[in-house]
Amino acid sequence: MKKIIILLSFTFLKRDYERFGIEILKRNFQVRIIDFSYWFHFNSWKDFARETYRIKEYVLITKEKDFVELNLNSEPLIIFDFLDNSKKSTWIRNKLKNNSNIFFAFTINPIPKNNVNMTLIIKKMINLIIKPKKLLASLFNFFKNKLNNTIYSFTYDVAVVGGLESSKNIRAKKKIYAHSMDYDTYLKIRSNKKENKNSYAVFVDQDLSTHPDYKILNLDTPITEKNYYPALVKFLKNFKDRTGLNVIFATHPKSRSKNLQDLLKGLNYSIGNTAELIKDSSLVLLHSTTAISFPILFKKPIIILTSEELRKSWLGPRLDAFSKFANIKPININDDLNSQIKFKQNFKIDESKYKKYLDRYIKAPNSPDIYLWEIVTRYLKGI
Repeated sequence: MKKIIILLSFTFLKRDYERFGIEILKRNFQVRIIDFSYWFHFNSWKDFARETYRIKEYVLITKEKDFVELNLNSEPLIIFDFLDNSKKSTWIRNKLKNNSNIFFAFTINPIPKNNVNMTLIIKKMINLIIKPKKLLASLFNFFKNKLNNTIYSFTYDVAVVGGLESSKNIRAKKKIYAHSMDYDTYLKIRSNKKENKNSYAVFVDQDLSTHPDYKILNLDTPITEKNYYPALVKFLKNFKDRTGLNVIFATHPKSRSKNLQDLLKGLNYSIGNTAELIKDSSLVLLHSTTAISFPILFKKPIIILTSEELRKSWLGPRLDAFSKFANIKPININDDLNSQIKFKQNFKIDESKYKKYLDRYIKAPNSPDIYLWEIVTRYLKGI
């Protein structure tokens, strides 16, 4: 039986067991999950240590010696590479690279690229110039990322791509056109009966104040809780009064917020069922999340929200890119709601734009309408 190893630079959680189709893969292959998060990003790992999904196929690497002692070069392997681009990742890839092993890359969760906003760039540079420490840190991160993407680039044997945009920036000898992991969730629930028969809207949370990835990526939080949540809650309650739609706050599955209930001031919230909530909703409110896949797939009207803080942050250009691609003018939660919403316009969908987004960012045209890991399994059985 062929052996698959899955290389991760983030903590392996129960939701990852499902997202990575471990049950599907185990029917035909021996599978091992190798988690490098402790060694790569210890501070982030600490946040999730208690939530790690420690199945028998799971291995945690705490240092270089742990990996060497696995002795993975003793037989041919199929390698699913979800590592970042770094010196440690390159060392691991080079240790595993031989003529028998097959390296797979997965570029299956892209989003529209940021627009170049010269005004924002100039303002940011002026702000950094008067703050030398921040300027040096920003320059260091910029050149570090550029260097990592150049020096640590890697040519894969196979790339699994989800949507046409995914195939542009990956070097691979062979490409399998498939879809995103969100599309697997869509396949799983699309035929489910509607659970909530009442009309409601969903706000898709991105955990903008405590998201653990900010530590890994050396990013500042794009908002401050004291400014963001009061404005958001006021907006959502006003939205409910104006539309008659109850709003459910779909909490990000990795949320680290310890006082969310207090911050939301009585708003309904739920965690772990964002896709299901969107499926049964009448409308979806969001910023620039990858979970935009679900309203696209379930053909729900989308309202993109921004704020004064968000516009000035690194997330601002991403919001602009989302808005431009979807042809949806963002609504500022700091401004008056009534002057911004045109109900006939905001509560409709542009089917041509949705189809374009689907093809470019969610599912490659004419790719099989089956689970991602079944597509991969079919390919592996044929080699």
